[in-house]
Amino acid sequence: MRKLHALIVDDDPFMVRLIETVIAKKFADRIQLESSSDPVAALQLLEARRYDLVFTDLEMPQVDGMQILAAARQRNAWTRIVVITGHSTLDRVTTALELGASDYIMKPINPGMLQDVVEQHIAQQARWQQAARETLQTANA
Repeated sequence: MRKLHALIVDDDPFMVRLIETVIAKKFADRIQLESSSDPVAALQLLEARRYDLVFTDLEMPQVDGMQILAAARQRNAWTRIVVITGHSTLDRVTTALELGASDYIMKPINPGMLQDVVEQHIAQQARWQQAARETLQTANA
């Protein structure tokens, strides 16, 4: 299985480093990480590359998590987006889920919970890749 490409977006550089560290500690062999503490730069990354998994803070200046979510989904409808929030309203989180976020995590981040969410997404991606291979084999038979 190929490594998943993941992007972490949070305007707080400390939060970016924390998420990177937690994910890399357990999943370095399965995930290739990129990150940005500049949401505007993150939009440029999303325009240039396809990501399997995106972690984004919901509340950021200039570009918020909803815009990151929309850009990621527009570039690749299969991208899984995990919204991270510390002070959003339930309405904002619900809207993010309605717009295609696949999960959300509350701040302060629980490392075990973050790892569980990543593990679930890796397993789901593996199932989808297997299903796609089987579909292609059936179509070519």
